[in-house]
Amino acid sequence: MALLGSVLVLVLVGSSVSRTSGLMINAGSGENVTLRCEDKNINGMFHLKWIRPNLQRDEIVFLYWNDEVPPFQHESFQNRVFLKNRQMKDGDLSVVLKNVTINDSGIYDCKVKQVKYPQKGWKLISTVTLWMSSPPPPPSSPPSSSPPPPGDDDGVKEGDSRGRLGLFTVSVLLLAVLLLLLLLVHLQIFKEEKTSNQSSNKHQNPDRDLLISDSKAKIKPSNPEPKD
Repeated sequence: MALLGSVLVLVLVGSSVSRTSGLMINAGSGENVTLRCEDKNINGMFHLKWIRPNLQRDEIVFLYWNDEVPPFQHESFQNRVFLKNRQMKDGDLSVVLKNVTINDSGIYDCKVKQVKYPQKGWKLISTVTLWMSSPPPPPSSPPSSSPPPPGDDDGVKEGDSRGRLGLFTVSVLLLAVLLLLLLLVHLQIFKEEKTSNQSSNKHQNPDRDLLISDSKAKIKPSNPEPKD
């Protein structure tokens, strides 16, 4: 019977501790969160500490020692962690972490050590995982139905007029260049035709002079010279 009673006590103790182990908390930036830890079977004098074991060196989040709270916290948790129940009634060892930030994400261990049995060391009571949720997106503003200010409209009109004036100027310049090219081509063709006509006339003039000289030689004078 005694053995059966001891086993029953161990089962009850284990069930009371397991109810606060492996907790996960999702919080938003700036919120206050409660790190739960409970051991209804604790009695007498004890020490309590909350640490973060996932870091290189255990950071003391909260320390309760000899009925006092000594200032041995890590600097990032100073003035931010308090007992939820100062009297810790019914074995409530929970603490409140205020104004959480993204740097507070991680694992938190709740450990207890009995003053009467220091050789047993620290006993893990609860493990809490805190992770930060991303902030909600800002509300989208509805499209504005108000007309644009007059100054902006004038600027658009002025820009359009300048653009049209620029296109007109470019078109006029291109047309002038095209006309100049056509005039130069026409002049070149005229010069070539004039040069060709002059060369052809030079070839025809010797034949005409030869004909004129032949015709003069054939003509004889009609009056004979007088005799002495």
